Amino acid sequence: GAVAGGIMQSVTCLITQPEEGRFRVHLSDGLKEFTELDAAVAFAENEARRSATAQAIAAGAGEVELKAKQQERSAEIAGGTVVFVDMEVTATAVGRPRLA
Repeated sequence: GAVAGGIMQSVTCLITQPEEGRFRVHLSDGLKEFTELDAAVAFAENEARRSATAQAIAAGAGEVELKAKQQERSAEIAGGTVVFVDMEVTATAVGRPRLA
């Protein structure tokens, strides 16, 4: 018969800013600190993509397609200044099951 369905695994990394000029990437196995938001985002996306791919393959996927998205939250404080609150970086790996 035909193989139906697919395998999908998503991994989300959270980036916070505990203090001005310091960004923290929260991973399943610990924390990693950065002084630049762009570097933190690039690292978080790479880790999320790597982990989602590994999980999809472990779940039986053959070739895997990856998609990543970022969702930033910010807040406006007194004086109209917008400050970074946090960001979720999510990678989703999708693939068809490997054929035996």
